[in-house]
Amino acid sequence: MIFITQGHEKSISLEIFIKSLFHFSRSECERFHLIADKKVLQEQLKLLKIQSSIEDKYFKIGHKKILASFIDEKSPIPQTSQCLQKALELITSKDVLVTLPSSKDQFLLDKKILKGHTEYFREYFQSENLSMVFYKKELKILLITDHIPLLDVTPQVKEQSIIKKTELALKFFKNIKFVHLSGINPHAGENGLLGTGEEKIREAIKSLSKSHPTVLFKGPEAGDTLIKSTHDNRFYIYMHHDQGLGVFKSLSGYDGLHLTLGLPFIRLSPDHGTAFDLYGRNKANYSGALSCLQEAIKFHERNNHQ
Repeated sequence: MIFITQGHEKSISLEIFIKSLFHFSRSECERFHLIADKKVLQEQLKLLKIQSSIEDKYFKIGHKKILASFIDEKSPIPQTSQCLQKALELITSKDVLVTLPSSKDQFLLDKKILKGHTEYFREYFQSENLSMVFYKKELKILLITDHIPLLDVTPQVKEQSIIKKTELALKFFKNIKFVHLSGINPHAGENGLLGTGEEKIREAIKSLSKSHPTVLFKGPEAGDTLIKSTHDNRFYIYMHHDQGLGVFKSLSGYDGLHLTLGLPFIRLSPDHGTAFDLYGRNKANYSGALSCLQEAIKFHERNNHQ
């Protein structure tokens, strides 16, 4: 199955999912399994003026039937977290998870508020090396650190973290021949004049070059000029969140995808936020969700034909 979690109940999440369904066949829709609040789904379908019906274990739009599991509307746990919990109870290694956008106050696990989906999965699976990859066609970007203050970036960029997260990417993307790694500081430290954190990156590159002799590793390079060309066999690694995502989002627009590596299943999400100001207005651009679901079908087919 391809499980889809609702995201924030007052965001564009269900709108972009529902609009995307019109681009899939009946048989493709039968692969989808939505996890959501029933009343929120009813409200969204009404706002979009879509003829539909909702039963206990599915909902229908025209002749298309989509499986559904509904959460407890009376629970004090945020709906995003309830949907994630239900998905994690149901999902197997052959399945794909698509998480729709939510806000950072929605992630509650064991009475602890977390900063987002990736942090939720890190806590749930007790795995520090889950990594955030963003991609669109030939452009693939990995972040070594993600949702942390800029002050904490240099201490958190560690040789072993770079190695382990890069190896996850090389295992997943089989055709990578060139890996470009950014520095931490402007101009990759200018040989120590602007910082010395780059030494950890150099050591990681030495180790990776030995263990992956068919891949050319380059770096540390200046983050502002790292991407000179895009190709399916190139991979770009940035040391912190805004260093890589500013470039990626400028190049990918609405259609970029977020992939979490290191989970026991494939997890995807659109690379954009909740757009609370567009909720209920029927104006959300759904191209990111459509791309995400199309890619999820490809991964699902790959998982089940191995």
